[in-house]
Amino acid sequence: MTRRPGWMPELPDLSPFVVGGFIDRPDELLVELYHPVEPTELVAMNFRVESPQGLLSVASVVPAPGDSWIGARLYRLRLGLDPGIDLESGPVAPLVVSADGIRPGLLWPRHVLDRPEFQGESPLGAFPGRESTICRVFAPTAAAVELCLYENPRGGEATRHAMTREAGGTWLAELPGDLTGTWYTLRAGGPDPRFQADRELIDPYARAVSAHDGRARITRPTPPPPDGPAFGLDEAIVSEVHLRDATIAPDSGVVARGLYLGLAESGTHLPDDPAVTTALDHFLELGVNTIQLLPIQDFENNESAGEYHWGYMPVHFNVPDGAYATGRDGDERIDELKRMIGALHLRGLKVVMDVVFNHTAEIPPGRLFSFEGLAPGYYYRLQSDGSCWNGSGTGNEFRTEAPMARRFILDSLKLWVTEFGIDGFRFDLMGLIDLDTMKRIARELRSIRPDIFLWGEPWTAGPTSISPTLTGSQRGAGFAVFNDRFRNAIKGDAGSGLDAFLLTGDHRGAFRRGFEGSVNDFADSPMESVNYVECHDNQTLWDRLQAIAPNPHFDEATRIRLQRMAGAAVLLARGIPFLHAGQEFLRTKRGAENSYDLGDAINRIDWSRKKQYLEVFRWHRDLVRLRRAHPLLRQARGGDSPRTPSWLGDHLGLSVPPPVV
Repeated sequence: MTRRPGWMPELPDLSPFVVGGFIDRPDELLVELYHPVEPTELVAMNFRVESPQGLLSVASVVPAPGDSWIGARLYRLRLGLDPGIDLESGPVAPLVVSADGIRPGLLWPRHVLDRPEFQGESPLGAFPGRESTICRVFAPTAAAVELCLYENPRGGEATRHAMTREAGGTWLAELPGDLTGTWYTLRAGGPDPRFQADRELIDPYARAVSAHDGRARITRPTPPPPDGPAFGLDEAIVSEVHLRDATIAPDSGVVARGLYLGLAESGTHLPDDPAVTTALDHFLELGVNTIQLLPIQDFENNESAGEYHWGYMPVHFNVPDGAYATGRDGDERIDELKRMIGALHLRGLKVVMDVVFNHTAEIPPGRLFSFEGLAPGYYYRLQSDGSCWNGSGTGNEFRTEAPMARRFILDSLKLWVTEFGIDGFRFDLMGLIDLDTMKRIARELRSIRPDIFLWGEPWTAGPTSISPTLTGSQRGAGFAVFNDRFRNAIKGDAGSGLDAFLLTGDHRGAFRRGFEGSVNDFADSPMESVNYVECHDNQTLWDRLQAIAPNPHFDEATRIRLQRMAGAAVLLARGIPFLHAGQEFLRTKRGAENSYDLGDAINRIDWSRKKQYLEVFRWHRDLVRLRRAHPLLRQARGGDSPRTPSWLGDHLGLSVPPPVV
């Protein structure tokens, strides 16, 4: 390429600048600089803070607490304001901070919005009544919010109604008449540049939607399903089920294949062999008493196209996903889910929901559905430059410690318990849910349902700004954790797996601690440990055994014995036994590690394998019967229980070879 004489490339501006920061109190700001400075230079730098109302007076500049230094130089500092920001004068907007020789940057509202001025107890959502319908939303930094009403789920012109600001950061519209069945969206705007005033949003508290990116519908509550069976956590035997996987195969014998109603059907079996039960009847024959469903809260997908997803990109937490319903614009998703839950309850099964409160499918600025559009920056953990923390690995983290975010989680869980009859919850990436919120969940849900089941994943998928809720955090807190230590001892770590106790006898200590209920490891009680060797994540155990044991010494008969041994470890250990649906007859996903979107061909349960490996199924069924018949296998006590398992070598004084425990 020929350049004209004298041409010089345009160089980037490398001068120091403000990365960003937060408004944490009306009189205190957190500022992060790109280039660290000497502490003695702070006063002479002449920091300036500009708000929509004008310049604010900076009274002090000091190092921020915590990790604010690079050597002897400072990059994070606190600015004190006197007077502070007037919270009564209007929305708390981003501030512009600059200094002599420092390019400006934005400070975003953060903990200042956690103050009592931005909290409320009034019901949120849309509520139809005989005389009037009210809609209330939380939008603490908005300058204006509109309620947009539609006659239909798609198309048409909106009737717009300005909402009125209330105390606590909420906005209210009260309209005459019973608006049940009316479709609605919301619009919000304000001085924060992250608002998109022309974008129509869905109420986070919506109970029904046309699609995850469509419109909400004003609904009335309907009666809950029949109550579930009454038994404690010590009696739970769990099977993890994806609704579609369990019923979509042509040989499932299910009529409503892949739908809520499909799992409610009874009398299903292989078409060519009535003796081989499938779907709901299979789980009853196996003897499990708790069905854990992969996410059924409305998630990001094209419901009408029949796309396959696990459901871990949630959008509307109070709405059943329409992909599993016979219709999407009416009450089908609500009514059919309740019918399914009722059918499971009447057959003696509890229902546990897999819930994803650690993140959402929103990725600002382009992909907004509800939270970020109404309250920019409030519901997500932000870094100093305004970007999201990403300990979920999906683009954001829900700020569970924020008062109104925590309230949303609690309100949502209570809705599923009281209106849908849900018996428990599995918390995805529970490490990203702060411990105080988990403790409140346990306390408040048990006040409604004392026998509620609560457990979760005690890890994150990346760095986070909070102290994670990890293994051991659950001690005495009222919830259990997935025991990956026991899992890894049984089948090896996520790498080669060649160190598996199953194969080599390695990890005997970890295996024994897990088998004892982890009371000598991280738990106060065996009921704080969910024992498993396989779940929806990663390869199935059968696929893993095929991958790590391909040599002639590990033929199919040997791998079957290994699979049976793993099932015995899970079903006989102290704690909460957990099976992945189909594990009991060597479920395969053709070696897939992460099948979240690989479709039915990979994910569906192949019921013909139950017939092919009937003896393996019967082995697991009989172990379930053994566990249910013998209280010794279901000890809930920890510590010095007189019925802690005895080991041949340590307790009975017998000499055993190294691979034996």
